[in-house]
Amino acid sequence: MNIKPVFLISIISTGLLLPTQSNAETWSYEIELYALLASIEGDASVGRVTGADVDVDFGDILDNLELAGSMHFEAHHENGWGMAFDYVFMDLASDITSPRGGVANVDVRQGVFEALAVRRNKLRDGQLDYLFGIRWWDHDLDLTFDPVVLSGPITKNVEEDWVDLIVGVRWLSKINEKWNYVLRG
Repeated sequence: MNIKPVFLISIISTGLLLPTQSNAETWSYEIELYALLASIEGDASVGRVTGADVDVDFGDILDNLELAGSMHFEAHHENGWGMAFDYVFMDLASDITSPRGGVANVDVRQGVFEALAVRRNKLRDGQLDYLFGIRWWDHDLDLTFDPVVLSGPITKNVEEDWVDLIVGVRWLSKINEKWNYVLRG
């Protein structure tokens, strides 16, 4: 993974927003592994092909899934400050053979990383978190087409990534001892 300077500066800045003097009893931690059930819908462009419709349901994604993962980590200090990190990635691949023997190979990798500073306020019926941070989007597409009639394969690689700033709120409330309700915007 190629770490961008903006990404590294954001992580360091998030850490600087937090108090530095504390003992272990004043912090609480959460680590969550979770599954993401996704579909893809929209349009895509590669090279001269623009505006191609894309409609991939969860079943198609599962059939072409090579690797996926998602993890969420949070740490909160008793003074109300905290940090949260979330990473989700999906690696898909598919080979398509034409009736004349040509082969197209498509590899798609998508990743989203989020780093947040959190300010938690206790409420009578839950907690209200103020969120500030970054979300890094990383998309890579590798397309190889070998049409048999040409002397070699045609390849196209597209890498797009960008960073968005995040400002938001999150309300957390208990439904019962085992279940929580979270509303985020």
